[in-house]
Amino acid sequence: MHADPLAEANLAFDRGDLDAALRGYQRALRIIPESFIAHLRLGETYRRKAAGRDRVMLSLAEREFGEALRVVPPEQNAHLNLITLGVALGRREQLRAAYEGRLASVPFARDCLAELSANAPQEIAPDATLTGSRVGLLVLVCLLTMGGWAAWSFWPKAVNAFGSAVGADAKDPAPAFALDDLEGRKITLADYKGNAVVVLDFWATWCGPCKASLPALAAFRRKYMAQGVEVLSVNLREDSGTIRAFLDSEHYDLHVLLDRLGAIAGAYNVTGIPTMVVVDKNGGIRDRIVGYR
Repeated sequence: MHADPLAEANLAFDRGDLDAALRGYQRALRIIPESFIAHLRLGETYRRKAAGRDRVMLSLAEREFGEALRVVPPEQNAHLNLITLGVALGRREQLRAAYEGRLASVPFARDCLAELSANAPQEIAPDATLTGSRVGLLVLVCLLTMGGWAAWSFWPKAVNAFGSAVGADAKDPAPAFALDDLEGRKITLADYKGNAVVVLDFWATWCGPCKASLPALAAFRRKYMAQGVEVLSVNLREDSGTIRAFLDSEHYDLHVLLDRLGAIAGAYNVTGIPTMVVVDKNGGIRDRIVGYR
C-alpha cells in the first residue's frame, strides 16, 4: 500500500521542511500530472523558498501558479486559494483578466474579482479543494433516477441549497471507456446507457480523502443499485493485488475498474482525487464533485 504523497508533502510543509514538501508535491504530480492542489501547493512552496529574493525559485513558483490557473476546478474555495497565491506573486492583473475573460462564466467570478480588490488571506489550506458535497450527489442521483427532465428542472435549486460546484445545465457527453474490473471482465460505459445512472468515483488506496469517502459510497451503492444506479470505482494506476488486499481488509463491496495508465481520468479531466462524475442514462455528464468533506 502506497503512502499519500500529497498528505506527506502537506505534513512536511507544515513542519517547515520545504525541501521534503517539494519532493512530495513533485511526486504527486508524477502520479496525477493535472492535479490542481499539487500545482498550487508546489507554487506556494517555491514562493516560500524564494523568500522574495531567489529569482529562480520565484520563476518556478510563477510557473506552478500558471499550471494551477490552467487546471483550476470549478470550486469557489479552489479559486480563492489560487487568488491567494497569485496576489502573493504579483499576478493580480493576470487573475483579473482571467475572471473577466476565460473564467467569466464561473458562477462566483464576481466574488473572485471582489476578492482581488480586497486583502487576500495569508494561508493556503492543504485540503482547500476537498469540499465536495455528498448530499448534493444524493439529491442529484435521486432526481435523475426518479424523474427525468421534470425532476431535472428542480436541480438548480438543489445546487444552490447544497453547494454543488457545477451548474445544472451542464450536459456534456461522457467520454466512452472500456476498462477491466478486478474479475477481468471488460466494462464499458455503453453497458449502462439507457439502463442506469452511473457514478464514476476516481480514487486510489493511498489517497486519505478517498478512503474516508468509501464507507458512505459503499452504503450508497447497496441502497440504490436496485433503483437504477451504479457506482463504478475507477482506481488510478494501482495493481489488482494492492486493491484486493485493501478491499478485503476493509470489507467494502465496490465495483472497481482499473485505469492502469490514468487515461480515463485524463479523459474526464480529473485534476485531483477523489473526484466523482455523475452520468445520466443518456450518457451525459450531469455533475462533478471534487474531494470529500
